[in-house]
Order: sequence, then C-alpha cells, then structure tokens
Amino acid sequence: MISLRPRLGQRWQLLAFIITSGILALTTILGIGCEKADQFFVDLLVLSLGVTSLLPWNFGWQAAANVLMLASLAAFARFSPAHDPLLYTHWVGLVAGAAIRQLCANYGGRYRQEIARDIIELKRSETELIAARESALAASRAKSEFLSSMSHEIRTPMNAVLGMADVLAETDLNTEQRRYLNTIINNGTALLELINDILDLAKVESGRISLESVPFSPREVVERVLETLAIRAHEKRLELVAQIDSAVPELVLGDPFRLRQILINLIGNAVKFTESGHVLVVLQTDPAAAGLLRVEVRDTGIGIPADKLDSLFEPFHQADSSTSRRYGGSGLGLAIVARLVALMGGTTAVESRPGVGSVFRFSVRFALPANPVPYEGLLPDLSNRKILVADHNDANREAVRLLLTERRATVAVANSGKNALELIRRAARESTPFDAIVVDSSMPDLDGCQIAQQAGYAHARFVMMLPGGNLKAETLRLEPLGIANYVLKPVKRNELLAAVASAGQRAATIPVPARREDPQHADAWPGGYRLRILFADDSSDNRALIKAYMKNTPHLIEFAENGKEAISKFMADPYDLVFMDIQMPIVDGYAAVAEIRRWENYMRHQPTPIVALTASADTEAIRRTKEAGCNLHVSKPLKKAILLETIMRCVPQPQAAVPAAPLAHPLPEISTA
Repeated sequence: MISLRPRLGQRWQLLAFIITSGILALTTILGIGCEKADQFFVDLLVLSLGVTSLLPWNFGWQAAANVLMLASLAAFARFSPAHDPLLYTHWVGLVAGAAIRQLCANYGGRYRQEIARDIIELKRSETELIAARESALAASRAKSEFLSSMSHEIRTPMNAVLGMADVLAETDLNTEQRRYLNTIINNGTALLELINDILDLAKVESGRISLESVPFSPREVVERVLETLAIRAHEKRLELVAQIDSAVPELVLGDPFRLRQILINLIGNAVKFTESGHVLVVLQTDPAAAGLLRVEVRDTGIGIPADKLDSLFEPFHQADSSTSRRYGGSGLGLAIVARLVALMGGTTAVESRPGVGSVFRFSVRFALPANPVPYEGLLPDLSNRKILVADHNDANREAVRLLLTERRATVAVANSGKNALELIRRAARESTPFDAIVVDSSMPDLDGCQIAQQAGYAHARFVMMLPGGNLKAETLRLEPLGIANYVLKPVKRNELLAAVASAGQRAATIPVPARREDPQHADAWPGGYRLRILFADDSSDNRALIKAYMKNTPHLIEFAENGKEAISKFMADPYDLVFMDIQMPIVDGYAAVAEIRRWENYMRHQPTPIVALTASADTEAIRRTKEAGCNLHVSKPLKKAILLETIMRCVPQPQAAVPAAPLAHPLPEISTA
C-alpha cells in the first residue's frame, strides 16, 4: 500500500507549519490595517495557503508558490472592493488551478512511477507464491505417492503371512503347533493394526483425508461396530451394550467409514483395558443443534490417572510405560480419533477414575436429508404388551428396557434369575402373565434355560439373549426346550423388536437373519456352478495364497503377473470375474481396468465385474478405482472369507462360462482394513 505521509517527510511538515503560522500572523496584521478585508476572506486565504504549503513540491517551487500567494494577498487586500464575492471566487479559482497543475506535474508523475514499481513487486510476489504453492502441492503429491507405495509394499507381504497362517489353521495341528500359529496370527494382526494407524495418522496430518457425504444410519454403524468387537469382548466375558436415543435420526448425510473408525478405536480401547463388567456406548442428539450427534463410550476398566488425561490424544502416548508393556498398542488410536472428530466439526473429551473406569465423549456434525423417510411405521407396536427383561448386567438390562418402552410396551425388570422367576410366578398368580420374557442365557444364579424350565410358561413366550461366541452350541441348548426366538448380544433394536413381537405365537420362528457359512466347499455354491476367474497380482506369494484359498471351490482360476498380461488374457477369452491388483509393474491396475472397459465397450460385450485389490481403504483409493471402472474395492490383507463372499456377491446367480450381466446397482465396497 502506498502511503502519502512518508513521501512528504518531516522536513515539509515542519516547513508547512512555519509557513502557515507566518501567514496567520501576516493576515491578522493586514486585516487590522485594511478595513476592506473581512474575516471570511482572511480565513479562505489561510486555508488556500495552508493546502498549497502541504503539497509535496521541491523547495524552489514551494518558496515561489508561497511568495506568489503572499503578494496576491497583499495586492488584493490593498486594491479590491470589500465584500466582493466574485473577486473572492476568482482569486481562489486561480490559486486552486495553479496548485492542481503543479500537483499533477510533480506529484502525479512521481507517484505513477511508484505505483508501477509497487505493481511489479506485487506481480513478482504473486509469481513467487504460485511457485511456492505448486512446490508444496508437488511435495504433498510425492508424500501421498510414497505413503501409498509404502502401504502396498508392507501390506503385500503381510497379506501372504496372515493368509498362509489362516490356510495353515485349517489343517490338522496338535496343541503346541496351534499355539505357535496363534502367536503368529495375533502378532501379525497387531503389526497390521500399527501400520494402519501410522498411515492413517500421516494422512490426517497431511490433510489428505476427505470426508464423504452419503446417507447412512448412525444406529446401524454403532450396532455393526459392536458386532465386530463382540468376539473379542466375549473372550473376556464383557458385555457390549448400545443405548441409542430414539431422537437420533434414522438417516444422516456424512462419512460412515470415518465414524466407524472413531468408534472402533474408542470401543476397541475400552475392551482392551477392561477386565470385567461392560462397555456401554451411548448415542444421543443435541436438541439445540440439528445434525449434531453426541457419543459416549463408558467402560468399567482400569481407569486413567488425572495427570495423564491432557496428553492422551497426543501421538504415541499412553498413560504410562507399564500400560504399553501389558496391553500393547502404539498410542496412535486416540490421536487419530481427535483429529478425525475435529475434521468432522466436533470435539473430544475424557473423564476417568483409576480402578473405576473411563468415559470418552465426542461429538460429530452431520447434515440431515431434505426429505427424510418416516421410520416409525416400520417398527412393531408393542402397546398393551407386558414384557419381563431379566439380565444381571445393569447396562444391558436398561438398554433393552428402553428399546421396549420406546415402542410403548409395559416392562418389568429383574436383575437375577431368581428375581425373574419370582416375578413370573407372581404374575401368574395374579392372572396377569407376561406376553414375552426376554432373558439372558448366562446369568450366574439361574441361566435363561433354567428359568424357562422352572417357570411353567409356554416356552414360545421366551426370547433368549445369547452371547456372541459359539452360536451353534448355544442354539443346541434351546432346541429341547422349544425356544425358537433368540437374539445375539450385543442386542440390535430391529432383531429384538421382531423377536418380542413374534413371542407367544405358535409357529414361532427365529427372527435373526441366517448367518451365511463360509463357502469353503463346492456344495456351498448354488448349483455347483463354475466361474472363470482372473487374478492379476505381481506377487508370487499372493498368487500362491489365492490358489490355496480357492482349492476347495469349483471355479477355474487363472493368474496374470502384471496389467499388460491381464489385458491380453482378458481380450483373448473374457472371464466371469476379475480381481485386479492396483499396483503392478509394466501396466498398473488402473490402466489395465480402463483398457478392459474400453475393449468391452468397443466389442459391445456386457461389463464383467472387476474387483480392485488395493493396500488402502480410504476414499481417495475407492474413488480412483471407481473412475477406472471397477465395481468393487477390497483392501489387503485379503481374508479367505472376504474373498469367497466377494465372489458370491459379484456373481450371485449360476452362470456357466457366460460373462456376467451388467450390474443393476453399484456393489458396496468391502474393506478388511
């Protein structure tokens, strides 16, 4: 910015002050001696002379201008008629014209040069800023490519190690061998989690994570996360419980993958640091802010000292070194959580008491759909239904009670098997029996099966809550009792309501969706149909792993070692399904898929399902695979169950040696990260 004050300088400011003071003194004397000059005229002259004195002229012009002004003043005061406004105006116009001409000649030319120089400097600075920005973007792209390459180079051997360990686990091993194998699998999985955390933190720190905006159900995300961690919790005999407020929207617009990542970190930590009791997840809305969800993860674990709370969300930090030695972990999970929450417009907080437990809180902000679909009518109405809920765990009992009362049921609760049996018998004596009895199958004093045997109620009224461990063994206990209604813990709202609604019906059916078994043998594939599948992967270990995974299936498997070979094989004889590793030599997966799609379009062939195999499950990787023409995205390491399920999803109908029909809807992404 150009400043006029520095241009004038202190010299001209001082000169202007002296000249103006002299003019004031002189005009005062002239005004006293000349009756023709009134005060208005004197003031006007003083103002004109003062302005002229402040102009940035050199000394010679300044002196000449002031002498001319003083001479004009003296002559005017001596000869002009008093109170002649025309003469006043004419004289002032002459002075102003002279001043403006001199100002343009001296001030304008000089400052045009100054402005031109400033513009040149601004242009030079702008050019330097653009160059610096391009350099920073290039460095960011180089960092991104390096992280992507490192992720691929690390995950590829890890895929082979963990995959072969899974294959080995299916063979006959003695106790000692299986113990060694479990050590390999557990430590390999821990190493993979550490790699994922480091890569995720690097992405967040570099600002490379972008958030999706897709419709999803927050309730479903929470329930699925709990289901994912249920086996780990069951091994420690912990209860996983969700309390989701009925005011939580059924659908929001946002990034479900990142919300899931936050929950996995917090709930996984809670399970890790809790030896007994439960982990409770509370999901609520904020009435004052539409779209703002508040989440609490409460545990009954070891707790955290107060002086360690402030540094919990820093990278590579744990409460103390003994915690790291005993429980493992890198200390990156909470750092990733804090940064993701901030990216989603929320905040994080923690409260804890050693020996009592911890509460981690965070808020995230989502948009709401413009026209939300009403969900109320899709849930069963339990009005006029009297229901008993029996569970020794307070958190789970309260969560189930809330789910039922939200559907207008009348609910009684029991905190033990004996208490439940007493309430059942009292209701029978009073001729107000329960319409449904929701009971935990593993209460310490009387379990659910014992209660059903002693209650004297029709067993069709019972809904058994089963742990998520050995489902087959648990259901075998129910068959002799004729109990067909059950739900798995952690309890999901829709499954519970469906089971309770059907309780008491004669033809009671199991409301829980059938769990698909891993299709490891030929008879697991509908009709025993055979597919021609092409796997393109430059790693010989991964190709050997895929061959081991697929040996008990009827499908014909062929391999390509690079993208160029994959293109040639596909054009020679199209396949029913293609798995394409993205990072391969000669021609990478992106280019190979794009070329296959161009060839299919040119030949007017129906599009073949193509599954991208990548080392990353972030949104950028998924976007690039979709743009290339892939239908599905699977991240490494590739588990056998995921591989076989992916094949069934891509080609669900028996079609022998015929290219798959075009997909009516985009297939969902599958991630094993």
